[in-house]
Amino acid sequence: MHMRFVVWASLLLFALTGCVEIQENILINKDLSGSIQVKVAFFTQEDEVITPEEFEIQKERQAAKMAEEKEDLRQRLPEGVRIDKYDFRLESPTSMVIEEKISFDHLKLLGKIKAKAPGPDEKDSGPDLQLLRAFRTEETESEIIVEHRLGQKKMPPREGVVEIDMESYVKDRMFYAEVLSTLEVVSTNATRREGNRMIWEVPMKKMLSLEKDLWARIVFKKP
Repeated sequence: MHMRFVVWASLLLFALTGCVEIQENILINKDLSGSIQVKVAFFTQEDEVITPEEFEIQKERQAAKMAEEKEDLRQRLPEGVRIDKYDFRLESPTSMVIEEKISFDHLKLLGKIKAKAPGPDEKDSGPDLQLLRAFRTEETESEIIVEHRLGQKKMPPREGVVEIDMESYVKDRMFYAEVLSTLEVVSTNATRREGNRMIWEVPMKKMLSLEKDLWARIVFKKP
């Protein structure tokens, strides 16, 4: 999972002597509009708590960077894709959450989201913290094929760049992705299905050491 946690390095140092968990929920309607909601939870170690006062100090420190990241995301979205939520909050005394939600008028618009520009010390941007990973869609006479990249192949170390050792933070946490749709599903590579919900669950440690890109795939019957 080649993910830009560097932006939030101060958060990691503040609270992530514990661990990280990622949840992604995608809704696809019959007209192929929908939404993507992403929640990144940062947990403290056992017996450690974050007071509301400590959190407000941290939130204040991150306010300018969050506003910058939100504006950068807004400028990269095509017409028909909107930011509905961009939030950083204290969810419990032991966890902080970054939550983002975008809505789209048509699934194919997700493929038009512009990539985040690389930083001065990066060869490429990779997926950013907004977790708007690649989407591929294809339509045949009778089917709609949707592929969504959940994680990227682990990249080799970059010379001169200090990498955060994320594996020590994820511990036994899971990456969770769910697609909910009223469309009829022909086939999918989901870990499991619960009615019209398709669910992918992968240990976070595995997501950080993928040997190849991990794609979710769903074939829908055209309505």
